[in-house]
Amino acid sequence: MSISFMKKIQKTRKTAFSLIELSIVLVILSILIVGALSVSTAGISNAKNKITNDRLQAIYKALGEFMLAQSRLPCPADLTQVKTGAGYGAEVGSQGECSGTGVYASNNQSDIVYGMLPVNALKLPSDMAEDGFGSKFSYIINRKFTKQEFSGAAASPTGFSYTATDGTDMIKILEQPSANEIDGIVFAVIGHGMNKFGSFNANSSSQNSASSDGYEQQNYPSNISGSTADYGVISGQGTRVVITSTNTSSDVFDDVVLYKSRANLISDFNAMYLIPCAAQTVNSRSYATAYYGSLQYANSNCSTPSTSRPSYRCGVNGAWVSVDSCVAY
Repeated sequence: MSISFMKKIQKTRKTAFSLIELSIVLVILSILIVGALSVSTAGISNAKNKITNDRLQAIYKALGEFMLAQSRLPCPADLTQVKTGAGYGAEVGSQGECSGTGVYASNNQSDIVYGMLPVNALKLPSDMAEDGFGSKFSYIINRKFTKQEFSGAAASPTGFSYTATDGTDMIKILEQPSANEIDGIVFAVIGHGMNKFGSFNANSSSQNSASSDGYEQQNYPSNISGSTADYGVISGQGTRVVITSTNTSSDVFDDVVLYKSRANLISDFNAMYLIPCAAQTVNSRSYATAYYGSLQYANSNCSTPSTSRPSYRCGVNGAWVSVDSCVAY
């Protein structure tokens, strides 16, 4: 064997990779690929969460416009309706009742109903019924706020039939991890996040699998039986929707929730006239249910002022305001 041939073999051996070196290269490449995929997944998730939040803001505006036009809020739509169905996003049931297929009354408090966001009634495109991850937005509301009442002459504006702002039949928001509970919530719209646990996909009539997170489980219906279901059950205290802040210890919970109280709605849309003043009796004088701005006199003919029986004007948010007797407005 010639010396030149041996030198060629030695040179070839020096330039080849060993198995250990190849293994190290593959490990490094794997780490880089996993890291790139993680960044990509996080970017996609952030983009879809932004879609969810942007849609929630548009939804709230549409709900306010509906309230101003109809003097009520809409009933939920059918959660089991598929996107290609003719009734996708249509209100279910009559106002004040909201009873029908795909809408579930709480087993704990029947005045609270749960269904799909009624995009038809809100004049929104069908895509707005879904969060950024393709699940139908859940819409939970106290159905008393879906009824238009007190409608009469043009001078007497219509208004909500329900005047209470808190109590056992209202929705409560549980803010985690602080455990802060917010009472008096009229409605909530829930996006179920990337994991989609408990939600209904836009093109499906069946519910997704359950979550392992106890708080997330309170944000979707369970034990569905006909027109009723469990969700956010608090014994004797109405229904609860859970929200979490970014420092929650849960690595499962990813719901995004929009919720508003009656005071929020009235303030945000300058709709104080929707809240009537409840009937009252003062010093043996009865004052009937009244509309915002209307005046009820102390005496039927208002011919004699009476300091013991003052006149009352219906003020902001259903509060009676005492005024001088027999003052004309």
